[in-house]
Amino acid sequence: MKFFVHKVPKLYSDLLKYDLRARLGQFTIASPTTSIEYADVIDGLYCHGYIRDAEVYYLDPTPGSMPCTGLVKIIEAEDVKLMVSAHAQMGTKIAHLYLVSTYEDQSPHVSICSSCQISIKHIQLTNHQSMMLSHLMDL
Repeated sequence: MKFFVHKVPKLYSDLLKYDLRARLGQFTIASPTTSIEYADVIDGLYCHGYIRDAEVYYLDPTPGSMPCTGLVKIIEAEDVKLMVSAHAQMGTKIAHLYLVSTYEDQSPHVSICSSCQISIKHIQLTNHQSMMLSHLMDL
């Protein structure tokens, strides 16, 4: 499942306050959808600016949902299961996550990365795929 990550300082009731094209980054969890865990999602968010006091929401995958009315808060593992289930029912493999936090980097030496490496679970590679992956890791 692919996750597009957006960061906003607060939730708005006015759709015009959201920049719908802006995206902080993205990450992918290459596990079977049924095995995506809360910890996997939070781990993926760390390199996109997630800190302990940030709130995390996902956009309801129902067609026509907008951030001003369709955000669902993620607090615990059950919320991630509901998110995955809702996306599976709608047939989409992309979830939009919103980090709500007023935190901004204060140091020019600190930056939040724009891409993220997530450990891949439950994947079997052919010999050819293993060789290609090994080659890419050496680059």
